[in-house]
Amino acid sequence: MLVQNKSSEGVNERGLTFTGFLFLHALFIEEGPIQTTWTVLRKFGYNDDMKLDDDFIPRLKRAPDQ
Repeated sequence: MLVQNKSSEGVNERGLTFTGFLFLHALFIEEGPIQTTWTVLRKFGYNDDMKLDDDFIPRLKRAPDQ
């Protein structure tokens, strides 16, 4: 059984926190079909290797020493 997450830890003024993200996915894994977790992760740009797809990461201009 999951430990109850305090809402102040899971959400802030900007939206879902990392703690909230982990809590939701733990619920998805425990309570629902595993496909739900993969659907959400793919929506956020992750592939089967749990890495962000290259197309999802914006190209940033950097100085040579960065």
